[in-house]
Amino acid sequence: MEDLQDRYEGDDDFDGKFEVESEAVRNQVVTTRQDLNGDGRPDFVSHLSNGVLSTVDIYDEDGKRIVARQSYADGWNHFTEFDDDGDGTFERRVEFDRYGEPKK
Repeated sequence: MEDLQDRYEGDDDFDGKFEVESEAVRNQVVTTRQDLNGDGRPDFVSHLSNGVLSTVDIYDEDGKRIVARQSYADGWNHFTEFDDDGDGTFERRVEFDRYGEPKK
């Protein structure tokens, strides 16, 4: 079996700049970083286990701190945690059904 690259860069909006960067370990993508505003800092960082999405960290506009973390299982976002006051601790949690609707 041929080994895949351990790093991938993508220009998903075809503007000539790479806004997506993925890292692989043993032929499985483990991390994908997205810099959608082109400032060189992450907007989203996705974490995968065995090629399956497990969490997505969402960064503030400066790309310096995580403001929310989405947690995935079975192919969908089960809940999202939010750091409302910027202290590095998630204070709020919203759970979702399999259609992406918040549970009540």
